[in-house]
Amino acid sequence: MPPEMASLLRATQPLRVPHFRLFIGANLFFTAAVQTQLVAQGWLVFHLTGSSLALGVVTSLVSLSLLVCSPLAGVVADRFDRRRMTILTWGGTAAVFAVVAVLIFTDHIRLWHLGAAALLNGVLLAFSIPARFAFLTQLVGEAELLGAMALGGVIFYFSGIVFPLVGGALIDLVGIDVAYLLIALFYLLAAGVMGLIPSYLIPPGEGRGRVLGDLAAGIRFIVGHPALPWLLFLALAAVVLGQSYGVLLPQFAADTLGVPALGLGLLFSLIGLGALMGNLLVAGLASRRLGRWMLLLGAMAGAALVGLALTRTLYPALGALFLLGLVGLPFFTLAEALVQLLTPPAMRGRVAGLYMLSWAAMPVGSLPLAALADAVGVAVPLACAGGAMLAIMVLVAWRRPALLRLPQGGEAGIGR
Repeated sequence: MPPEMASLLRATQPLRVPHFRLFIGANLFFTAAVQTQLVAQGWLVFHLTGSSLALGVVTSLVSLSLLVCSPLAGVVADRFDRRRMTILTWGGTAAVFAVVAVLIFTDHIRLWHLGAAALLNGVLLAFSIPARFAFLTQLVGEAELLGAMALGGVIFYFSGIVFPLVGGALIDLVGIDVAYLLIALFYLLAAGVMGLIPSYLIPPGEGRGRVLGDLAAGIRFIVGHPALPWLLFLALAAVVLGQSYGVLLPQFAADTLGVPALGLGLLFSLIGLGALMGNLLVAGLASRRLGRWMLLLGAMAGAALVGLALTRTLYPALGALFLLGLVGLPFFTLAEALVQLLTPPAMRGRVAGLYMLSWAAMPVGSLPLAALADAVGVAVPLACAGGAMLAIMVLVAWRRPALLRLPQGGEAGIGR
């Protein structure tokens, strides 16, 4: 069989699981909501304030909620029905965005409303992500986990192509309030489809000790593992340095490129197109030497950010953002798959919750970079973030070559 055909077959194997197909359908609506929200929130905050720093502050409130709640959420995910947790949190998020839509429609929206919505959204997100990650492993098993996560990434970034454009067009044509109503509807649909999946309860007796004791056990497991601390550090670096562009793109679109909301949606869509293609390639990888691919993609993402900083016109910027999506976002697919593969089933919720702390640290990069962008423009912070990320990936690959061989021998769970 040709290698290309074998790779394609590996990529589609998880789709043979009926309940995984429902999971993918629910995630299609979830990711449509997230991608529409990305454009709508950036546009609304920037046009209310004219400041990238204000957008960075609102975004950081989501991260603050993740920081506070993610460890506890991981413990809860190891104790209770992970499917039900996901449904409840998505339903709650729909309510939050419906309230924001009403405030916009009645002309009562203020920046503090968006801050409060970001805090609530972050709390709900903190409880949904560990549950969803651990539930996915229960659905497909370890052998199909990488392909399943990569296919989930394909869905996420397919939405990243379509729905930033949808959100931008809605804002330009009918208003920002309609865009927020659509976000709420997508979350409700996601919860409804997830409810069609039968409940997969964790085996009795797992995750039933004291909450703090369970959390401490998860921390001890990570600290004592030869690879997990490094994976979490690399994810932290990629979030703090490589994902801060999200708060800079509205200013980049308005000041550097001079494009409207639809143009901002186009910028996000090119990231989504690149990420979709990158995750299709990742889905076909054999489960060997994933660490090597992860570090290579992280280094290339840093280089893509430097390239974006050098652009001044639309088409080169679209090319740089396509490359950023192609290599930067599949980096997280590989990192998350490795974290799950190296963790025993009873601890996957807790480890996923602690992994989410890396995303909670986004303000460490986004706030200083946004303040710098307000002072000197977006080119300097983009170049600084990209150069630092490139340097970290190369340095870690040089100093810790064992990471390049993860998972060793193609076996999941070398720390078991």
